[in-house]
Amino acid sequence: MVPTHSDPSTDPINALLSAHGLRRTAASRRVLGWLLAHPDTSYTHAQLQQAFTQDGAEPLDRVTLYRLIDRLTQVGLLLCRVDSQRVRRYQAMPA
Repeated sequence: MVPTHSDPSTDPINALLSAHGLRRTAASRRVLGWLLAHPDTSYTHAQLQQAFTQDGAEPLDRVTLYRLIDRLTQVGLLLCRVDSQRVRRYQAMPA
């Protein structure tokens, strides 16, 4: 789980979000941190929603998650692929 309160100058998640012009909310830190912790796997929105429901913390709202993954993709922190059945899959952008 991503820390909710940390020094922005030493937290790499906060640094990435700030460098890309995004707000450092608990939800954005949580989503980006989780995807960075699983860099070799791509997830559908439903799979991400399920993962955040099972991680023991407060579940993320479905719409909030959609908006976050869209923003993270737009700024280049996430890679979005559409499979043969036109399902979008997201993963952390390779380093």
